[in-house]
Amino acid sequence: MEEQFIDEILKDTFTLDAFRKRFQALRLRIEGSVYNSGNEEKKEEPENQTAPAKDQEKWLESFDGKLLSGITNDQFNAIKQHVDAFINSTPPLAIYFVFSLEEAQVKQVGEWLRKNLNNPKLVFDIKVDPGLIGGCAVVYKGVYRDYSLKGKISQNREQLVGEFRKYFKQ
Repeated sequence: MEEQFIDEILKDTFTLDAFRKRFQALRLRIEGSVYNSGNEEKKEEPENQTAPAKDQEKWLESFDGKLLSGITNDQFNAIKQHVDAFINSTPPLAIYFVFSLEEAQVKQVGEWLRKNLNNPKLVFDIKVDPGLIGGCAVVYKGVYRDYSLKGKISQNREQLVGEFRKYFKQ
């Protein structure tokens, strides 16, 4: 059951931050159902609910209800321990972009990474570094790889300076 929770959350969650937020939303939903069993009143949605909160609610509605039905507090504690172990044992891939990505772009990047790295449980952290000029840089398990324009310029600096000098001598 614990693995099913992780798989269900990861189905459309790609960043470590989003994974944590969605698990927190699940925890709150389950705690509410455990403590309110038998007294289920649908609470009205607050008028001033933020967009992220609305997104979490929408995601919770799409979550596999079979996994949530009849779950006890003890079962959820076991799930929480399993999820915590997953988070602690799964190093995220840090990706540095020049700009922040929109949700659709995060999904595209996540799907591409999972497919091409053959890792269906890959999670990543998105970081913004405008100094990269273009492209991206990645860090995984302490190894840094720079695929940015800034990195290419630095790597080929001597050759570029030589070419500029030839041009300006003419």
